[in-house]
Amino acid sequence: HTYSLIHDDLPSMDNDDFRRGKLSNHKVFGESIAILTGDALLTRAFSVLTDRGINPNIDPDRCMDLVYELSLAAGGSGMVGGQTVDVVNQGRDLDLKAVEYIYKNKTGALIRGAVRLGAIAAGAAGDQLLSLTNYGEKIGFAFQIVDDILDIDGHEKNTYPFILGMEKAGEIGEGLVDEAIDSLRGFDEKADPLRMIARFLMERRH
Repeated sequence: HTYSLIHDDLPSMDNDDFRRGKLSNHKVFGESIAILTGDALLTRAFSVLTDRGINPNIDPDRCMDLVYELSLAAGGSGMVGGQTVDVVNQGRDLDLKAVEYIYKNKTGALIRGAVRLGAIAAGAAGDQLLSLTNYGEKIGFAFQIVDDILDIDGHEKNTYPFILGMEKAGEIGEGLVDEAIDSLRGFDEKADPLRMIARFLMERRH
C-alpha cells in the first residue's frame, strides 16, 4: 500500500506534494528515489509472504496462494488496472459505471485483497471466505467514496460526490458499510475489529 501511495503522488500521476500532512516522498528525495522506493516496497511484499522465518506456521502451498492473491489485487486486474483507467481518462467526463470500475479496482481491490490474505492465511474457505471477500469489497468501495467526500474541494470530477452530490454519495457509502457489517453476521465477537473498521470509515475526517 505504501508503494502505491508513493507512486500515486508522483508528478506523472496525481502530482501531490503532500501525503498525510508531510511532504511526499518525491518532494523530499526526488522522483528517481521515489520510483525505486516504490519498486523496492512492492518487491518486499512478496518476499514477506514467502519468508519461512516470518510465516513458520503457514503451509508453503498456502503461501503460494497468498502470493497469487496479492498479485491479482495489485496488478493489471486490480489496483494498477483501475489506476490506468483513471489516468487515461483525466480531463474526460466518465459515467457512473466507469467511476465504479475505478473505485473497485484502484482502491477496492487492494483492500479486498488485504482481507482475503488474512482469511486465506488463517485457513478460511467456502462461505467464510466468501463473506469476508464481500466485506472487503464493500469497505473498499466505501473507503473511496468517503475519501472523495473529504476531498470534495479537489479538482477531480470523476467521483461519486461530484456526479451524485454529497448527500447521495454519503448515503451510498453508509449503505455499503451496513452491507459490509451484515456480511459478518456468521462470525462471532472475534470479528468485532472488522466491524469497528467498517464503522470508522464513515466517521473518519482525513
